[in-house]
Amino acid sequence: MKKLTDKPWSDADICDLTRDLLRMGKSVRFQARGMSMKPLVRDGDIMLVEPFGQKLPRLGDVVLCQTESGRVLAHRVIGRQGKLEEKTYLIQGDRAAYADGWISHEQIWGRVSKLERGGNVINLENPFMKALGKYAAFRSRYGWGRGKLQTFGTMIARKLPYIGTLIN
Repeated sequence: MKKLTDKPWSDADICDLTRDLLRMGKSVRFQARGMSMKPLVRDGDIMLVEPFGQKLPRLGDVVLCQTESGRVLAHRVIGRQGKLEEKTYLIQGDRAAYADGWISHEQIWGRVSKLERGGNVINLENPFMKALGKYAAFRSRYGWGRGKLQTFGTMIARKLPYIGTLIN
């Protein structure tokens, strides 16, 4: 493993360090890049990723993971199958048209627990955000995102005082 004083650090080095820190039980913060999780996660948001420990990913969780192709991304768990250690998870970005595919538990490094945007902190572990996460998972999994149900869900979220300012 590289030393912190070694330069330059490649993307692969940073990914390895992030994975290792999470496996050691340490949380990591980084700046999100891309639009695949919009409107929840926006380009430039600061994400706090916490290790799972003994817990398993839940439907609706936003997880930091590595796909079969080697891409590291923060996307939502939209499906689960299998038993205990053999569980696999289907992941997809909230804005993506298609799922990224099934991945094993070992490929999931941690759970995004908080977002920071413009001085505000969004706690993804509170009951309301968990419910929105499950809604987003079902919407993605069953193709609810292209019709009236998406419009209805977005309309409800915008009317809520704190979340409404964050979704627009």
